[in-house]
Parts: sequence; C-alpha cells; structure tokens
Amino acid sequence: MINWEQFTLLLIEAYKGKAERGEVPYQPIMILKMLLLSYLYDISERRTEDFCNYYLPAKAFIGLGITDRAPDHSTLTAFKVRLLEHKGLQDYEKLFDSIIRQAQAAGIQFGDVQVVDAVHTVANVNNEKDRKRLEQGKPSADPDATVVTKGRRTVTEPDGTTHKEEVKYLGYKAHVSLDAETGIVTSIKPTIGESADNKQMPDLIKHDAKMGVPADTYAGNKGYDDGELYTLAVAPWQALGFAAERQADNQER
Repeated sequence: MINWEQFTLLLIEAYKGKAERGEVPYQPIMILKMLLLSYLYDISERRTEDFCNYYLPAKAFIGLGITDRAPDHSTLTAFKVRLLEHKGLQDYEKLFDSIIRQAQAAGIQFGDVQVVDAVHTVANVNNEKDRKRLEQGKPSADPDATVVTKGRRTVTEPDGTTHKEEVKYLGYKAHVSLDAETGIVTSIKPTIGESADNKQMPDLIKHDAKMGVPADTYAGNKGYDDGELYTLAVAPWQALGFAAERQADNQER
C-alpha cells in the first residue's frame, strides 16, 4: 500500500551528482526495501543479500527478476552511510513522515489518545572486548553508546539463594509516540541511552502536532511522572500553542 517511488527524489539527493554523473547506481528504493527486510526478519546485511537472491517473494518485493542478482551487502552499508553523511537523521525522518501522510491520505483515522514510551536498543558491540579496548586506552567500538540502567531484577543462585542486581546495557533509546486506536507509531526521537524519558516527550508531542495527529490525551508509564507533563499531556495542542496551527492545517486538508 506504500508508494515507494515517492521516496526516489528524496533519496537520490544523497547521491554524488544526484546520480546524474558516473556509473548508474542501483535504484535507491531497492536498497531501502532490502534494509527494511533486514530489519523485519532480524538478519544481517550479508544474509539479506542471500535472502533477496534466493527467496522469490523477497525478490519480487524489491523489484528483481528471477535471474537478477541483488545488490551486495556492502552496497547496503554504503547506502546507510550516504544518508547519514547527507543530512543525517533528517532524511530518515522525512521518509517516516511521508509514510504517515500516505496513511492519512489512504483514510487512516488517528484516535484521541497517544501512548508514549522508550524502546531500548543494545549497542552492537562485544562488551568484554570493548572493556579491554577501554583499558588499553583505545576508543569504544561504539563511542556514541552510553550505559543504561534498566532497574533491578532478582537473580537465583545455584544454591537457591536470591539477590537483587541492576540490569545494565550499553546502547540507545528510541522514544516513540503511538496512536492507541490504530497501533501506528506517529513520532520517533532517537537518543543516547542515558537520556531521561520525560524530557523527550514534548518533542514527540510537537512532531505529532506537525503531522496533524488529533490526540487530546497522552499516556505513559512512571518514567513520565513529571508535574510539568501533566498539563502538557492533557490538551497538548493548546499547551504547546499549536491550536491555531492545527486549525489552519485542518482547513487546508
């Protein structure tokens, strides 16, 4: 149901010479679809290459003929680097926003309640090797990742005794706002792992407002138990001063 070709102009902007000079590149939409498959099936980029070469539904999805070969895994990596070096996360946000707008144009009706939460992502590093690197004065394999504390858990020892220990990991957070009616994520804000959940909520609400999400109430867990957020989470449009913009947007639509 997604109009993938709509993203072509956005993606081609990240190519040197806008793909008008030099060797003709792979269609950027094909690469984007391959990365989506990599994410959905939780497989490496190297395995994604094989997946798209030998699994016919995947081949059809990315637009290859039966005898065509998929781009190699290094092309997928180069594509991600190209986008990040172009405008960073802005390119991904534009893709994401475009899908939300397509959903709205297709008749998706968002409800009055939004749920906010933070999704934790563990850094793709070997913690033991990374610790040794730091002890040797070398930089971390993922220098942007930070240590996140996920509370405490009960651990049972072999002798049956139990004790509490903190759950920690090295990684990031993706703060999300989700429409309770449809289950569709409408806003995403990636941050380092140690960022406070409640401090990201205003940006999620602002982005929802920009996308025309008509929520009147926001809900979250105790990580959002912040006095300043109570006013913001009820009638958020008015609290952030988006009431006039929302009305104008509705009239335009």
